[in-house]
Amino acid sequence: MKPNILNLITAIVGAVLASLSCHASTTEASGTGDFWKKAPSEVAERYEEASSRFNEDWVLEFADTLAGLAESTKEKGYLYYASELRCHHAFNELDSLEFFKNSDKCLSLAKRLDYEDLYYAEMMNRAGFLINAKDIHKALMVSQQIISEASHGDVKGGLYYGYYSLGTIFSMIGDYNRADDSYKNAIDNVSGKEESKKVNRAQVYDMMAFNMLEAGNYDKALEYAELSLNESPTECDIPACLALASYHLGKYEDFRHYLSEYFGMENNNSAAATYYSTWLSLLENALDGEFDEATEIAENFEDDSEKYAALTEICKLEGDWKHAYEYQAAATKARKESIDNTYGEEITAMDKELNTALQLKERDSQIMKMRILIIMSVLIVIIIAIFSSVTVIRKKESLRIRERELRMGEYYGTLIENAPFGSSKGGLIFDENGRVADYVTLEANKTLRKAFDNRGFTFGVKTIRESYPESGKGIIYGG
Repeated sequence: MKPNILNLITAIVGAVLASLSCHASTTEASGTGDFWKKAPSEVAERYEEASSRFNEDWVLEFADTLAGLAESTKEKGYLYYASELRCHHAFNELDSLEFFKNSDKCLSLAKRLDYEDLYYAEMMNRAGFLINAKDIHKALMVSQQIISEASHGDVKGGLYYGYYSLGTIFSMIGDYNRADDSYKNAIDNVSGKEESKKVNRAQVYDMMAFNMLEAGNYDKALEYAELSLNESPTECDIPACLALASYHLGKYEDFRHYLSEYFGMENNNSAAATYYSTWLSLLENALDGEFDEATEIAENFEDDSEKYAALTEICKLEGDWKHAYEYQAAATKARKESIDNTYGEEITAMDKELNTALQLKERDSQIMKMRILIIMSVLIVIIIAIFSSVTVIRKKESLRIRERELRMGEYYGTLIENAPFGSSKGGLIFDENGRVADYVTLEANKTLRKAFDNRGFTFGVKTIRESYPESGKGIIYGG
């Protein structure tokens, strides 16, 4: 049975998101790169220290100092960073009133000063605060707002923050596949200088590794953890992930290697470090056969799902499979109840909203398809109509020309027929050897017929064939 990291994620995710927004402030966020270069060096150094230690009370005093500088120098940037430090300090204290008051100031100043990256970083900070407050539905809405606004403006940095927080939300509620997809989108939208991009990618791969660890996909967890190390070896919790994944894959030598590496690092006293250390110590004792010590650690877990998961691993290593299966079933049940009790209503609301969004998207897709189909049908009808019109016009033109020719022929025929001079068409008669044998008049106009009527002449093809039945050819010409 894998360790339940729901409580871990809830404990650290807000701090992770907040640290990302602080990281944006101290790197190459738009509009801020030259700000700290122009500021007095001692102030810049003090701010950099404060941005990584915002849980300490002196940070508020330094924030007041920055606000004073803003007033004396008329530089609004100092006012932004003063509000930002107060915001992060309130985050750490879970003081929602103070947090949102200063967060609103940060967002307003970021827009006025055109600090685009910092605007989205602060929006992500809000999502982190809501996650820590277990208000998952509102956190989802903030994340979707980030993605929507960033997509509209084609801001990669904003998309990175939005998808990062969205992935974290899905991971918390056990929707690991959606979480993985969101984290991948975050990776695709990492922006900034190469050094900063490496750090950001490492942080996302870190979360992806623990997401897959919770999903039970230990091979994938190892893959993501190694990618995180390749990007930035400073992610201090990655050896813990590698150790836990190796343990569940039965790679106990690798587990001990990463365990030693993790305990050899200078870890802080954060909830994450405490969590990892507790689990790793429990598993080490169980592997060494010190089951009583491991059981004692397991019994100290306050969360039932954690306790049963730990007892499951101990029973497996003891060979007590009956109790291992019982504890595993109990851990699964407790895990589900924990999620339902903590996020049940939120998940229902999220699913309803997401399903509605998917239905609207599908409806819009169908409407677009119908519009395209209608447009294509209209175009086909127009093309057919044009083709038919052209064909009819050509046919009419052909008939008009033919009619004109017939009329002209009739006109000239009438003209010749009624001419005052004689006119006829005649033909040559050929013998069997092809020599001209005779000549016959085939047609004659009125004038010619009248002149020869009294002389016994006969006109027409019939006369030729009767006179020369062995012949059948003649050359017609005008006469």
